[in-house]
Amino acid sequence: MEPDRPDHEAIALGEEVLADRERVIGADHPDTLVTRGNLAACYRAPVVGRGHRPRPARSGGLSARPGQRPSQYPSNQREPCRQLSAPASWGTPSTSADRRWPTTNASWARSTAAPSTCGTDLAASYDQAGHPEEAVILGRQVLASREQFQGTDHPDTLLSRGSLAAFHFQAGQLDDAIALGTQATADYERLHGSDHSMTLATRCNLGSFHHHAGHRDEAVSLLTDVVEARARLLPPDNGELVATRVSLAAVQTARGRTLLPEDTAGAWRDAGAAVQTVGLCLADAPTAYGPALADAYRLAADALAVDGQPQAAAHHRSLAATARAAGSVAQTGLAKGSGS
Repeated sequence: MEPDRPDHEAIALGEEVLADRERVIGADHPDTLVTRGNLAACYRAPVVGRGHRPRPARSGGLSARPGQRPSQYPSNQREPCRQLSAPASWGTPSTSADRRWPTTNASWARSTAAPSTCGTDLAASYDQAGHPEEAVILGRQVLASREQFQGTDHPDTLLSRGSLAAFHFQAGQLDDAIALGTQATADYERLHGSDHSMTLATRCNLGSFHHHAGHRDEAVSLLTDVVEARARLLPPDNGELVATRVSLAAVQTARGRTLLPEDTAGAWRDAGAAVQTVGLCLADAPTAYGPALADAYRLAADALAVDGQPQAAAHHRSLAATARAAGSVAQTGLAKGSGS
């Protein structure tokens, strides 16, 4: 192939080769899986999203397209939670280009050289190109094939199950994401134990799914378990531990905000829990923990204001400003006591 051949021609040729191999040697043949992986590399090229829409791979076992993605999610479900992969960026992205995987474990839905991972790689390419429904279709096909040929407990099958949960999440299909995420978490815990890195990653993802479904109590419980385990196993400044602490504090704060103005005591309780989650370890990662701590203090201030305690509310707003400044100072590289 000429090096200057346009990307869309490479995609078209790749799709033809994939279709031929699926027809002649079967969808599960190793050469077919390799072809899917090569095609995935083409889909990752910049041309995707500028006119060429990838097609779902043809394979037995799934002929119907899932239901259409809702045009607008409820406010708490609109986009995936980004905090689990970027400690300082918890929030709701405004565009599809801002979407991130809801997982902290880099092995989910990533490409490797092994043919057995190529189907998942193509599904991930669909999702990253802004086509989560196609990712769900192919993810289901890959999971079904792996369960049939490799077994339900094979490591690749477990990865495919977790990846499919993430694809459902990206497509706004939260019930399916929660069901698969629950199964994936239980499988990893049964096979590898509660402290295994993948058990913790799937539990963390499941907490994110519940959070976006509005199940605050379940999200807090799951993320608390992950924070406690990672705090035992990892250094205090480890990125995954920091990310999970910030996620937990954000969910605690979000749950407290839903209680105002009716339940100020409950909001105060959640604010205090969030302060405990990140405030006691502020020095370990001030850039990440500072904004989360500030949000918790602002929730406390709002609860106090509703309770008719303006002076206490003002004091906690001052604490919020101090916490945010601590993160800003850390980000600039200034140290306490440095010269002016």
